[in-house]
Amino acid sequence: MDIHTTSSSLPLDNLTGEATRHSSVYVGLGFCVLLALWHYFDVSGHDPREPPIVKPSIPLIGHFVGFYRYGVSYMDRMRHHTSWPAYTLSVMGHKTYVVTTPGLSHAALKSKSMSMEPLIAYVAPKMLGLSKDAGHHFGIDHTGFYNGSPALRERREEFGHALAPGPGVNLPGQMCSDVVAEAVNAFDAEWATRDFYQWLRDVITLGTANGLYGPRSPVALDKSIIEDIWTFDENQLRLSWGFLPNLIAPTGVRTLNKISKAFEQFFQSGNESFASDAVKLGITTARKMDVSIEDYSRIEVFNVSVATVNTVPTAVAMIQNILANSNLLQALRKELESVLTVKETPDGRQAELDIGRAETECPLLHACYQEALRIGSTPTCNRAVLEDVVLTDPDTGREVLFKKGWRVSIPTFLLHNRDTFWGGDAETFGPEKFLPGGIATDSKGKVKTQGFVPYGGGAHLCPGRHLAKMEILASGALVIMALDCEAENGFVTQNYALNAGAKKPIGLDNVKMRRRPGWEDVEWKVKI
Repeated sequence: MDIHTTSSSLPLDNLTGEATRHSSVYVGLGFCVLLALWHYFDVSGHDPREPPIVKPSIPLIGHFVGFYRYGVSYMDRMRHHTSWPAYTLSVMGHKTYVVTTPGLSHAALKSKSMSMEPLIAYVAPKMLGLSKDAGHHFGIDHTGFYNGSPALRERREEFGHALAPGPGVNLPGQMCSDVVAEAVNAFDAEWATRDFYQWLRDVITLGTANGLYGPRSPVALDKSIIEDIWTFDENQLRLSWGFLPNLIAPTGVRTLNKISKAFEQFFQSGNESFASDAVKLGITTARKMDVSIEDYSRIEVFNVSVATVNTVPTAVAMIQNILANSNLLQALRKELESVLTVKETPDGRQAELDIGRAETECPLLHACYQEALRIGSTPTCNRAVLEDVVLTDPDTGREVLFKKGWRVSIPTFLLHNRDTFWGGDAETFGPEKFLPGGIATDSKGKVKTQGFVPYGGGAHLCPGRHLAKMEILASGALVIMALDCEAENGFVTQNYALNAGAKKPIGLDNVKMRRRPGWEDVEWKVKI
């Protein structure tokens, strides 16, 4: 084809129109670039009392690139740019205040001028791909704005009451513990090699799903969903942007769709009748609010994810660090004998661990659990500022202004490793910190809450914390008492929080596991 001939054959008015349209596009793009640059360099609207703005090395897109590459640990990298107890990330005119000290974090979590609800209301529908009709479940009105509805707070309180200490949490805790006991009982006197992290991850994920959704949970019916839950977790940040998810997080979209379809089938088949009270209440409420089965199935994807992705690293961190210290391991085995009952049955010997008593009668085990929360749990607490508020950092005396409409992020992994709070051995696993007289306790032996916020704080404490605690204590006690474990190059202590956001530890790929000598023929059980 002759390009010159083809182009010259176009009518003059078409050429003029094309040129005009292209010029308009260029002008529009140029205006957007100038506006973005103005937002980036303009700090005239930033009050000097607000946390100082920390700029990225790459203008405009630097923070996006940082979070994409490093996840939440990017916030740790940026905190070294200022001596303030908080700093500001400004992206395209939007501010996020990142709080980095225990004292100011405690004040922020307790402040009634900050709330998590607006953030969930805006982020969850994007991350889960919900329909617009599901917005009212999160307090979003027909215009797309958060209306301050108590819907989310009511859902959280409803879930928290259902999983409060007592029968509501004991039943799912027992079902999860039964799954772990079954996995432990599968070992015999011969060594078997496992990826210890993946083994425990899969067992607890299945146990949690069965505890919440019953023995015919989607995970019980299709074990491949275990891997999908963790893949979804890895993609949550990119999905929450709500921007071209099929391009930015295609694997996340695929796993979200697969798990939500499994939940749809779960509800359609009537298997929810075997679920926990917490799940039944949530589904009943969703139906009363006319949320479609497609939407509340997607909401359950998020629920099952948050129920497992912090519990597993904490359980692995606790057991790994115990196995790395032979003296601690022997002390715990001795202590756990106080809650162990062994009896003869027609089917052979049976050993039962009473985890319900372990919290009060096994202080060393409980201290290991708390220390594992400190170094193994790495959530970030996020809040929206509801009104201008000035908070004081008790360590420096500095007053910090947080302005209405912006976001506050509190990365707990920064707080849990502050040597100014935890002492010179802040980076090492040491359960003695939580025993009476330890650095984490006050004069009455109670744990200080200022620098220890594994489950959030204020009005937004994790409603599933009691269930997670049962699962971690039961898993740890079973592995400690029932099994001998040998790592390929020896177990090493590890602090997950130093590599914020890391879910998999080192040195656990090839671990040999077997029943402890003298306990080969015992059937292990747990009593919650």
